[in-house]
Amino acid sequence: MKYSANKNSANNKNLHQNNRFFSSWATSYDWLPFQFWMRKFYAQALRKIKRSDAVLDVSCGTGELLRELSKRGNTALTGIDFSSAML
Repeated sequence: MKYSANKNSANNKNLHQNNRFFSSWATSYDWLPFQFWMRKFYAQALRKIKRSDAVLDVSCGTGELLRELSKRGNTALTGIDFSSAML
């Protein structure tokens, strides 16, 4: 993770804290109780996305939504996440 030259700025401190939080959460992110709620959250998206749609999942976490779309036959799938540990 690269930060701007001004390492003492409030923005960089916040970025560092967010990255540390999500990196530490990555190991348990796919835990079943979390995934139960995530599936409820993205169920509506799954109903609306067609197989021919290109999908960019911003803040994709471990890619659960993209995995589900891939199982359905979607092929134009891209995921990005702030935390490289999530990917």
